[in-house]
Formats: sequence, C-alpha cells, structure tokens
Amino acid sequence: MNRTLLLLPALVLACSSTSQADVSISNRPTRNMSCDAGVCTATASKAVLNVGDLQTMLASGDVAAKTGSVANDIAIVRLLSWNSTSRLTLDANTNLNVQAPVTVTGSGAITLTYNNSGSKGDLIFSNGGNATFANLSSSLVINGNSYTLIGDIKSLASATGVNPYGFYALARDYDASTDGTYRHSPITQFTGTLEGLGHSIFHLAIRAGEDSDVGLFARFFVQKHKPAGALRNLALNDVIIKGANVVGALVGISNSNIHRCFVTGTVRASGTVGGLVGATGGEGVVSNSGADVTVEGGRSETGGLVGSAAANISDSFARGSVSGRFAGGLAGGAAAIIQRSYSVAKVTGQGNGSRNHFVGGLVGGGGIGSVIVDSYATGSVTGATKGLAGGLAGFMYKFGGKQTASFMATSYSTGLVQCGAEARCGGFSGLVDGVRSNFWDVTTSGTSQGVGKGCGSRSCQANVTGLTDDQLKSALPDGFNPAIWGQSPDINNGYPYLLANPPQ
Repeated sequence: MNRTLLLLPALVLACSSTSQADVSISNRPTRNMSCDAGVCTATASKAVLNVGDLQTMLASGDVAAKTGSVANDIAIVRLLSWNSTSRLTLDANTNLNVQAPVTVTGSGAITLTYNNSGSKGDLIFSNGGNATFANLSSSLVINGNSYTLIGDIKSLASATGVNPYGFYALARDYDASTDGTYRHSPITQFTGTLEGLGHSIFHLAIRAGEDSDVGLFARFFVQKHKPAGALRNLALNDVIIKGANVVGALVGISNSNIHRCFVTGTVRASGTVGGLVGATGGEGVVSNSGADVTVEGGRSETGGLVGSAAANISDSFARGSVSGRFAGGLAGGAAAIIQRSYSVAKVTGQGNGSRNHFVGGLVGGGGIGSVIVDSYATGSVTGATKGLAGGLAGFMYKFGGKQTASFMATSYSTGLVQCGAEARCGGFSGLVDGVRSNFWDVTTSGTSQGVGKGCGSRSCQANVTGLTDDQLKSALPDGFNPAIWGQSPDINNGYPYLLANPPQ
C-alpha cells in the first residue's frame, strides 16, 4: 500500500525552528563568527556562518564550526556540499539540527560532536535534512565513535553478522525493492548502533511465514558488559511486513534504544505486532518516533507503534489503522510509562468478542505499573461484542484493594467509541484505576459515559470529566501544564496539542 512519504520530522519545536538556532549555517551573511586557520567559533549567542563561505573554505582544507562558550545549538538550514578530501567538523554544546541536505560528493569526511554541555543535546535530522556520502570509504565520526558507512541492507546484514556490536551509518537512501521479498528477517541479531543520518529505506518487503521476531532487525538486544546500542534517525517507507509473532517493521523484539525512527506501510501478524516494533522490554526506550501504518494483528497485542510495550514510550505518535484482539492506536499492551505521545489511528477490535478483549484509542490494555500521562487519542474506536473499549484506553489494570496498579493523568480523547451490547465502553476508558485530570469529548465520542467499568469511586468520577467539543477547544483543560500543552485554532483542529510533539 502506498502512503505519504514520512520524512524524519522535528518533533521538538525548539530544535526545529531556525530562529532558535544559536549558530545558523544558512545563506545569510556571516556574522558573529571568528574564523582562523579553518576554525570558526561563535562570538555571540546568535551567529551565522554563510554556507557559501563554508563551501569555499572546504574546497581548500578542513573546517570546524563551533558554538564555543557563548552559543548552544548548530543548525544547517541550507544545502551544503563539497567535492574534496576536506573534513567538516560541527561541534555544539547541545543540539546539532540538520534541516537541509549535506552531501560529501568527493571522499571528504564529517565529524559531529553534540551535547558537550551534558544538557540532553541531540543529533536531529528534520525537514528533509540528511547527510549523504558518495564514497563509502569516507570517514564519519560522531561523539568520538567511528562509523562504518553502509549503502544497502545486504551490506548491513553482512557487516553486523561479523560485528554485531559496531557503529554503522546509512550513507544514502536505499530502495529495497531491488532485493525482492525477504523470507526471513534480513538481520537476525544486533546490539550496536545504526545511525540513519536522516535517510529512508523504501519498499522493504518481508514475508516470513511462521517465523517469530520479524522485522528489518529480528532482535535488537543489549548484551551484558556492553554499552547500550541505538537505532536512530531512520525512516522505513512503504514496507510490507508479515510474520507469525512479535513482528514490527524496524524490529521484532527490542530491549535497547530506538530514537527518531519512522515507518509507513503495512504490517501483519497472527500474534503480537506493532507498526515500528513488535515488542519492547528491559531498560530500552522508544522516543521521538512515529508510524503511519496499517497494522493487522490476531490473538495478541496489536499497536500502531509498538505491539507489546514493556519499555517506556515518549514524544511519539501513530497514524493509520490498527485491528486486533488487544488493539491500541499507539500500543496494544503496555506495562510502561507513556508520556507526551498521541494517536490519530482508527482502532478496531477483532474476533467474536470475549470479556478479555481490550481496545483503546491510545492503548489497548495497560498492565501493572502502566502509566499514561500528557497524551491523547483522536481516532475512532470500535470494540468487540464483549470486552472493554475506550477512547484513550481499553483496560488499565485495577486491584480490588486500595493500591493503585496503573495511572492516567492530564490526558484526553475525542474519538467516536462504539462496541457491542455486552461490552463495557467509555468515552475515555473501558476500565481505569488511578486517574487525575483526564477528559473526553462527549460530543465527538458519542457517549456521555466516560468509563465503562470500575469508576464507582468519587475520586474516579471527579478525575475523568466530559467536556463538549466547544469546551475542549476553548481553553486548556484544568490541570494541563501550559509548558507542555498548547492550543491554537490552526493546530490539531483546535484541540490541545503537545508543544514538544506537535501533530505531524
């Protein structure tokens, strides 16, 4: 199925806005930069290095652009290329944000250093920005680690088979249709780091039959006594993935870090399945990632982004459609913290419907210790004949005693909720436990009942509140932090949106 190309977006507004960049490499005249012997350092908190000036310097030698002690971020906002053996070094206290193509057409090199200040700086490719190497023998160094440049999936599989702990980078976009259809996951086990450099792999097709742990990477694991790996800044577009159990476009099962990765296409399985990742666990995280996928599951957890989430999800989103027995727009099942995330996916429950069917706009079922905070869902939810269904969550684990087993706070849902006569449906949730400052849209959900079951206490009733569509669009609901949430008639159809994770 063809879908709109999903580029690597800037999910953090402060990093994606050119006006916020301390050092901007652009077409404006160079100012507040001191350049001497190939080293250009910012002399003020706002500085510009003209891209033409930079290309002229790279034609004759190595060049380093640095924030120094007075600036923080570096952003490349205009196309940059050079055809020489020169090395470009970018050295930032916090973020490096590549918002335009950077192309090494010769045998030149790149060194990237970010987060010198230790203040959670990041390497971000956004708005179509990437780093492309014509020569796979070129040198790439990121934060002191030397990366092996890779041009295609089969080369990546070969290299990681020899050294699964290494550092690899995708040197250019790759069309995997030339590979044909894989009958097994191309890469069985990986524990290192793959930096996508803002590139896309197109048309990856895997039809793995009865295989479990299916994806571009079957398993992405942290090994004892080894540093945690990462999959970063990579998009998979127009995938067709099919397997038996624990299936995802990028990874079948992961306990490591997935950051700024995106997928479009179709993913199917008879068991646990997610658009991006089949299942997560351990101390790994999924952050700043997204999916626009048709996900079709069966007897187990089915999620637009992650099928079964036992690792935290933050600043992420899901679009498309999700169908399964335990189905959620973002995650089918979760025993983790989900924060600053959203789903606009259409969610449909499968099967004849028993009382253990859970369907939710964001999460199908939340296990012990699950937390949803500062998140929302706007997609429609269709439950089974029986079971639990809700605009945000189908089921959040509940103890009969006083102990809170799960928790939801400062979140909302707007999607139409429908289910069978014997089901327990709520505009917000099928069943809840701990709650604080949660809301649902009584107009668009089609129901004045916020929770289908388990909301008998006064505390619960007071903390799951129905608002009309006009009320939800008129101001931030009570308890929503304006440092986290924004509202504008021109963004998110007027509904509250996440400042750090705006609608894509």
